[in-house]
Amino acid sequence: MVTKKRFCKIIPVWWTFGFIIGLFCGFSAWALEWQGISAQINSLIKYQYQWSDDPKAPFTSDEDSDQDFYQLLGIEADLPWQELHFSFYGRYAKDLDGSSEGSLYQDLVETSPERQRLDIYYAYFERKDWGPGLDVRLGRMYIYGADVVHLDGLSVSRAGLVKSWIDLEVFGGLIVQMYSNLSQDVVGGFNLDLKPRRDLFLSLKSVFYRETSYRLDWSWHLREGVKWAGYWELINDHSRNLNIDFLVRVPQTGTYLGVNLYRRFRVARDTEDDFLYDYTFSIGDGLKDDIRRLYLSQEAAYWEINFSVTQPVPHLKGLVLYGKATWRWLVHDESDEDFYNTDFTKYTLGFSWEEPWELKGFSVNAGFSHWREDRDLGVIYEAESFSYFLDLKQAFRDRAEVKAGFYYKNQDINSLIEREGSKVFYGAFKYFLDGTQRNRWVEVRYEYNEADYFKQFGFSSLNLISLNLGIKF
Repeated sequence: MVTKKRFCKIIPVWWTFGFIIGLFCGFSAWALEWQGISAQINSLIKYQYQWSDDPKAPFTSDEDSDQDFYQLLGIEADLPWQELHFSFYGRYAKDLDGSSEGSLYQDLVETSPERQRLDIYYAYFERKDWGPGLDVRLGRMYIYGADVVHLDGLSVSRAGLVKSWIDLEVFGGLIVQMYSNLSQDVVGGFNLDLKPRRDLFLSLKSVFYRETSYRLDWSWHLREGVKWAGYWELINDHSRNLNIDFLVRVPQTGTYLGVNLYRRFRVARDTEDDFLYDYTFSIGDGLKDDIRRLYLSQEAAYWEINFSVTQPVPHLKGLVLYGKATWRWLVHDESDEDFYNTDFTKYTLGFSWEEPWELKGFSVNAGFSHWREDRDLGVIYEAESFSYFLDLKQAFRDRAEVKAGFYYKNQDINSLIEREGSKVFYGAFKYFLDGTQRNRWVEVRYEYNEADYFKQFGFSSLNLISLNLGIKF
């Protein structure tokens, strides 16, 4: 519940956003054009307020709330000079009230200078068709090669190299790391795509950084409705992953069947900079302080098999049933079992229904999961869990959307594969200020979280409310 004290803390921000909403209502969506430059701009403004009960744990902060501001901006612009195209996407984040050390709310923004941070994800110039099939990019970009590479540098692509079905991309520059420092900066590589037949696609990708990493992808439509696809990765000259998928579509019944076989190889421990897997993530909007480094070298080798099926229900328009079963087992002996590694089985059953019983604009998605591990270590690990989820959505004449749902799990399995939260409720209201054009909108979202994770910070639940404003020029 938002107390009077908390309401007084946040009301000035609401006044500000009310003024911005008024400006949005006064303008129509339009494309920017100036001096021969045409641009499309996407902007998202977000205010976020979180609060909890009073923390009661030693060595933790007594703060029970946090306010943050975010501005996300995307630009796509055509420039008249040399037929250049410019692409930009970045985020500005500002902590509005400060969070001290030991607080759940402390994250990278709070610890940055002046409690603010500007991250530029990409910003590059591109010239297409500089020569026959030749495209050039210069600036900050992502390269989807042997893995995702983030760099400041140059990329040159050539379609139809030697043969019409051969495409080549070569790239090089300095690595961009938002949250860490590496011992080496220079990176380079190439992506070679082959399509010798209409139903066959092959790709060889490589990255040169300290050692060499490769990835081989393939996709083959064996016949109508049957597809075989997969990839094999060698990261830093060591086998890392093997993934094989068989996908079958039965047109008579609309059935989709999938079989996935995955092999995770043991990771070499002598690699100083395994940069391809050096990234940061948070396990939920309400847990943004829990910035973990997901070093996949913590995973031991294992096999995994997944079976999935999706089935539309005849005579009930919009109703689809789905299910998935997973089996994983470690390749080596029991000494590999730890926080990150164990044998397990899991299955999920659910359904989605668009406009059931002809309810205009209404949709529902619901399901159930069961998890079972082979180990049982008492109070440290729970060997079994059940989880349930429900998502509801109602649209109103292309002007508004209401969303609500929950996620519940009866046990908290500490294996980093399911989320740690045991209970989540959320609700959101989104209104489009320009109707069917959907170029300007405002959204209010509320979320309630309960989790065993919170106990180390001395409280049991966390509330989050956010106000989001979006506009496209």
